[in-house]
Amino acid sequence: MRQMLQLEIDRLKHKDVRQRRMAVRRLFEHNDSAALSSFLVMLDSDDEWFVEKSIDAIRRWTSSEHRKVVVQLSIRKENRLRLLAAEVAPRLGVESLPILSTLCTDSEDGVRREAWRSRLSVDPGTIPVAIESDDHVVRKMAV
Repeated sequence: MRQMLQLEIDRLKHKDVRQRRMAVRRLFEHNDSAALSSFLVMLDSDDEWFVEKSIDAIRRWTSSEHRKVVVQLSIRKENRLRLLAAEVAPRLGVESLPILSTLCTDSEDGVRREAWRSRLSVDPGTIPVAIESDDHVVRKMAV
């Protein structure tokens, strides 16, 4: 099984785009989180299909052992990747709090609000802080 997985991971670097797309599909069929790191590289692809599949893989396979993945996403320039970090961060449990605290101050409304939603789900003790927020949506979530 591991050999098949490694074969498909190696195929992600093939020069033929059809081979790379086939490898992505097969990796999703294997449904093994060990392939997650290979998908992270594709976030910088010029082909939107590969970027979307990378985002799907992160949503599907990120777990408490992937703190590094969430940190990497949280510092990206693209709003949708920081939003993804805020979305999957609660899977880290209390280890997500430093990441979410940073994202709660993001300049993008959507990222900031998702970070607050996640932070409140992980640590209800932050409700008093959220109630004092300038953002009425964050205050509403806290209530």
